[in-house]
Amino acid sequence: MKCFLILICLFFLMSLQAIAKEAMCGNIDNINAVRADHPILKVLADYPELSFKSPRSEHAFRPPRTPGCAVVTFTLSIKPGSKGKLLIPQNVKIYNASETRFGLAAVKAVAQWEYLSKEVPEPSKYFTVFTF
Repeated sequence: MKCFLILICLFFLMSLQAIAKEAMCGNIDNINAVRADHPILKVLADYPELSFKSPRSEHAFRPPRTPGCAVVTFTLSIKPGSKGKLLIPQNVKIYNASETRFGLAAVKAVAQWEYLSKEVPEPSKYFTVFTF
């Protein structure tokens, strides 16, 4: 019984952590766009590492990873050569990010996504949220 209670508490804490990470990006309720998180080809964003070179050595110093997030907006257009079946993101822009490096990593990833045209609603603007 104790193990079950501990597992429930851990699950609850992990879900709160995910909500808190997304909340760092600010209020996404004000975005005039549709959330589009499920492309058929999804490239994940790499964590944007910081590295510093110490003047005394040639080894790079990596600070600990800090949590971050980014919200990017984009439009979709027909992928050339797909006969209208695939859509690709265009005009990918950072809407909000906890740090610029997180926004740039999200833009780089979203630019490589692909959507099926029949599975995407019709609005002209879309967004997605990345947590790091």
